[in-house]
Amino acid sequence: MHFKIQVVIEDHHGEILTEDIVTLDKSIDGKGLLGLSMLESKQALKHLQKAIVHQQADYYTQAHRCCPSCHKKRRIKGSCDIQYRTLFGINTLSM
Repeated sequence: MHFKIQVVIEDHHGEILTEDIVTLDKSIDGKGLLGLSMLESKQALKHLQKAIVHQQADYYTQAHRCCPSCHKKRRIKGSCDIQYRTLFGINTLSM
């Protein structure tokens, strides 16, 4: 059997983004192994966490791009990678 886990992200404007999280190939054999293994579940949660963190960071940066006083877009003076530590590992965000 072929399983695909996806996350569907809907923003405040109603736009929908579908992102694949993990694809699993599971077979039914006589060993009695049903469901996910510990490694597969950790991998799925790690990819899910990464997708959620990246979408939240993108939304935050887009929402705070304009100056609250004059409503003009702020200039970007530089870019760097930020490491955000979560329970499921370190996520690198490119800002």
